Amino acid sequence: MPCKNDKAIADFTRAIKLNPKDGDSYYNRGIAYGEKGDYDKAISDYTRAIKLNPKGGDAYCNRGFAYEMKGEHDKAITNCTKAIALNPKDATAYYNRGVSYGRIGEQEKAVSDFTMAIKLRPKYAKAYYNRGVIHDEKGEYKKAESDFRNARKLGLE
Repeated sequence: MPCKNDKAIADFTRAIKLNPKDGDSYYNRGIAYGEKGDYDKAISDYTRAIKLNPKGGDAYCNRGFAYEMKGEHDKAITNCTKAIALNPKDATAYYNRGVSYGRIGEQEKAVSDFTMAIKLRPKYAKAYYNRGVIHDEKGEYKKAESDFRNARKLGLE
């Protein structure tokens, strides 16, 4: 039995055949591929969406996430940085870049990005949690405890 993402992929593929210059269809199909865990196809579709709409920051952000899921941290950071340049109020791009910085040991940059994500979206529970993880790794236990408490208050288990 196909999942909803398979249906979405089929629908967006049909839309692309009807209008191959519709960047939104590539972008949305990329989301469906990403949700299925097919990050190579997601990256390919986001790349095509970016070629058709180079000012589309969301495609850079999502492509960065897909690269992160593949363990390609430098490419993830580059894409999220481009997304932020296009839309400096994109809390998700800061969050995603913070995750990548954390994974490569750039703790101060990770904390800075998680803090910016929280500033832009004060109820961003995952940003509080991940910032708490970094504080914990740095031995800043009171800051970590505060962030974990905020994440729980916002519904993160």
